[in-house]
Amino acid sequence: MQWKEARIALYKLPTDDLSEEQLKALDISKNIALKAGAGSGKTRVLTKRYIKLLNDIPEIKIDNIVAITFTRKAASEMKDRIRKEIEVMCKVDSEKEKWMEFRNSLSFANIDTIHGFCEKIIRDNFADAGVDPLFTIIDEAESNTAVHNIVRWIVDEALNDPVNKDLLKIMFKKYPSKIVVNGKFEAELISLMNRIKETGLRIDDVKLYEEEEYDESTKAMELLTVRIIKKIDEEYDRFKKERNLLDFNDLEIAALKLLSDDSKRDSYFERYKYILVDEFQDINQIQKRIILKLAEKNGVIPDGRLFIVGDYKQSIYGFRGTDYRIFEEFCEKIKKEGDVLNLSNCYRSTKNIICTVNSVFKNLLEPYEELKYLNDTEEGPKVELITYNKQNIADPRNERFQSIKKLLKDDSKSEELHESLMKDIKKSESKRDFQGSIIASRILKLLDEGYKYEDIAILLRSRTGLESVENALLKYGIPYCVIGGIGFWDKSEIIDIISLYKLVFDMSDKIALLVVLRSPIFGFSDDDVYNLMSIYNDEGLSNILEALEKLTCINRSNEWIIVRAYNILKEISNLNGIYGAYEIFEKILDLVDYKKLLISLPNGYQKYRNIEKLEKIIKDFTDKDIINARDLVEYLSSFKEFSGLDSEAFLDTEESDAVKILTIHASKGLEFEAVIIPDMDKATDGVSIRRNHLFMLSEDGYIYGIGVNEEGELDKEANSRYKSAYDEYLERENQESRRLFYVASTRAKRFLAFIGQEKNKTSELQNETGLNSFMKQLFYAMDIDDIDIAVINGNDLLMYDRNIKICKSNDKSEIGKLKNDNLIDGIPLKPQGNISITAYIDYLSCPKLYYYKYIATLNDEYIEEQLENDDFYEYDALDIDALERGTIVHRILENISILDSNASNLKNGIDGIDVDNGIKKYIDNYFKIIKEHRKVLKGKLLKSLNEYRFRVPLDENLNLNGVIDRIDIYENDGEIEAYIFDYKTNKINNDDEIEEVVNHYKPQIHAYSYALNKLKSISGYTPSLKGAFLYLLDVGKYIEVDISDFCILGTVKKIIDDAPYLLGIKNFTDYKGVKNKYFNLCKFDKIC
Repeated sequence: MQWKEARIALYKLPTDDLSEEQLKALDISKNIALKAGAGSGKTRVLTKRYIKLLNDIPEIKIDNIVAITFTRKAASEMKDRIRKEIEVMCKVDSEKEKWMEFRNSLSFANIDTIHGFCEKIIRDNFADAGVDPLFTIIDEAESNTAVHNIVRWIVDEALNDPVNKDLLKIMFKKYPSKIVVNGKFEAELISLMNRIKETGLRIDDVKLYEEEEYDESTKAMELLTVRIIKKIDEEYDRFKKERNLLDFNDLEIAALKLLSDDSKRDSYFERYKYILVDEFQDINQIQKRIILKLAEKNGVIPDGRLFIVGDYKQSIYGFRGTDYRIFEEFCEKIKKEGDVLNLSNCYRSTKNIICTVNSVFKNLLEPYEELKYLNDTEEGPKVELITYNKQNIADPRNERFQSIKKLLKDDSKSEELHESLMKDIKKSESKRDFQGSIIASRILKLLDEGYKYEDIAILLRSRTGLESVENALLKYGIPYCVIGGIGFWDKSEIIDIISLYKLVFDMSDKIALLVVLRSPIFGFSDDDVYNLMSIYNDEGLSNILEALEKLTCINRSNEWIIVRAYNILKEISNLNGIYGAYEIFEKILDLVDYKKLLISLPNGYQKYRNIEKLEKIIKDFTDKDIINARDLVEYLSSFKEFSGLDSEAFLDTEESDAVKILTIHASKGLEFEAVIIPDMDKATDGVSIRRNHLFMLSEDGYIYGIGVNEEGELDKEANSRYKSAYDEYLERENQESRRLFYVASTRAKRFLAFIGQEKNKTSELQNETGLNSFMKQLFYAMDIDDIDIAVINGNDLLMYDRNIKICKSNDKSEIGKLKNDNLIDGIPLKPQGNISITAYIDYLSCPKLYYYKYIATLNDEYIEEQLENDDFYEYDALDIDALERGTIVHRILENISILDSNASNLKNGIDGIDVDNGIKKYIDNYFKIIKEHRKVLKGKLLKSLNEYRFRVPLDENLNLNGVIDRIDIYENDGEIEAYIFDYKTNKINNDDEIEEVVNHYKPQIHAYSYALNKLKSISGYTPSLKGAFLYLLDVGKYIEVDISDFCILGTVKKIIDDAPYLLGIKNFTDYKGVKNKYFNLCKFDKIC
């Protein structure tokens, strides 16, 4: 049928809003695969085709048509569009009664997700499906929680089953025990089972590689794994049957099984005469087979029966098991008798955006159907690439240092020097903070260009970039709302109340306890927390309630706060085992009067709404009565991962005048006047490369275990079959990242900007497999074609001045949130930033020294200039100063293993320093200490980590950074234990000086211990900290440091108290100098 004939056939329908290529897609006499580019109006075409079927097919019923969409929201929107079209036909068509009947029956239309459609088939045939007609569907979070509970005991049972004894023996010839003792094994089994089911396989379908040359330890692990996952699958099936449950995978499998019965298939084939499927690029293998059962008979799809719409360039759900290649497969099938058409006219974007998108992605995606613009399409501004270098990131400390350095050379400038030193300075910006400022500045400029806040969207790849963007928008007074997938679960009000819920079931959970005590729920001071934990630990109490009782006797001033906490915690401890999750949660809210408390806080109404949202989630959980109240926390953790509801309860809705922040995945199907895409330089495969999956699943269903190298470490390269499957997985991820970039870029209507750090172009750009960031992908395309993009220096944007008052308030309700008259104003800002423990030790030595060294940053060039003229620093007899000596020793020790027995391989030293030149004594003493110390440490050494870097939170605003010289991890009687070792090269002449050195460095060891306790995993292990030691290398002795909770919490409290000084918030005069025996050796005596 020619285009003119198609238009004549549509004379009854309003089609003035359809283009020529859209009209071609309405030929209901043919099966059609429609490749619909971004912004090409595919939803309109789907709707019109549905209406045309109702209009042109005699005796058709609503029930004869099946329309499958990707999400419930999309199904609802399609049904609404069809309803509006039917309403029009009721008014303009002569057969009004027919259209009124369609309108009345539309609520029963088969417009649903694939899972909703499968559910309908199963309920219609429950007896043949072997299920109770009143079955309940469990979502991914509920399923994941149940599987987690099952996996724990199944794995424990399998590892202790005599039947598996020989397998385990062979497996552990090579594999480290850490893979089964720290939860990694359980997590990997769940991940593997999900991947198996997503590919359309049953657990019984997986295969093992049996060739003789295959490593026997790897074979043993794979065989054990298959045994375990089969057992898990059996128990999970039993769990569901006992409770009359089906999960999403069950729905697909049961529906496919029903449709595989010839009589039922024939029945549905006659009933469902027309199949329309949207987002076809996002279906999986099982769903493909279901659609074929409905559409095909005897290998033939009858003319006009199947209409599919898709765009492989927008396939971004590979992590859910979708396979865009299925769309291409169906296109080939339909092409034989029907048509494969393109919707290429883009009605969304400007010429410049369309041309840029085409120029970039024709070099990244294959095949690529170019988007076209209409003759009257607005040209619009050029797409912007806003870049910055590390050098762009302003460092006020460095600028001040340069000024002070000049003044130091001129004795007549002493007064100016004093004034300069007295000035407060800002801390340096992080990369993300700097990028956030660029984003905010560009938004302000967009406002002057005629855009509104509501026109602008910031699209993030993941939630990790959210905080810096929020902080920047708050700082610049820009209203915003967070939508579609990020933000909700990290809010303090959510964390606090969930922590309190945890205590119902485990009052010994110290982390949860400290969270709620420090929260607004109880409002304990640092002193109260410190005293409470001291009582609890020192007196060896078994119950925190006893410690609270004793604390009331110590702190009379805050007695009412402590008594209130005691009464509430005592009452909630009695809720376990009596009530369901929702009842417990409601009682907790009432006990602490939480909603009233939240309203009184800054941004309180938003906090209140977030708790209402959490209430609904918990009520839904309880109403299903699938899992007990104790499992709620595990469920919420899974819900966060799977549900897609991970967003704030909206006060600023999508219609309000506020900038929208959302993930790229959540933006699919949406469009915005202006789009900003930050983090262009962030690696797209960073997580996959860092994480060593224990198992890979090949496309043909084989399970391959990761190999082990000669050093006993898990190694992808050690099993070639695993490595091959892993490389294929990584390549699929790389290709999907390009499609994700495409989806993000095609959301923009009038303005599009990319923002990221410009790194040096490397040979990676010559190799497509190395394009593991949006920035690299963009540069790769720009190297091939001359793409007309406006390249902008991010620093120039920061100079943009709208005379906007930057908001200093800590009350986020003032920025783009609904205001409430009851909110508390004037809350003082808390210190925010990162604290180095090494720098903190300098601060304890002399606060003024700390100021000169870390705040004014008078450390490197200044000292070098002074050393040219003065001899005032500590030198030993061998012309190596103490600092240099310590540095050399540490550099040597970080490069040797504690299993080495001597230092003979270090004769020539490092970087030209002769080891024998005074340094060898420290190395020899190191091995002497090691030899003595190893005699008293119990267990088997599993891992030794040198120069272990960490960053952990001190509180909601502060992080603690540091580098631990060495952490040893032991296995002792089945327990995984860790020890901390710190090397000191201080000159020591007697026992009194030993005590002095130990006392000086105790806070450092306490801080290290705090950090290790906070870390969930260390190099794949989850050890408990058993001890911490100082190695005094000058005298060849080791000293154990007390790391009780009392000592650790005392140090942490003092660091937090000193934070204003450490972060440079205090004035210069607040930093007091300390005269000690090293005073005359200080580098800064000239200006002190």
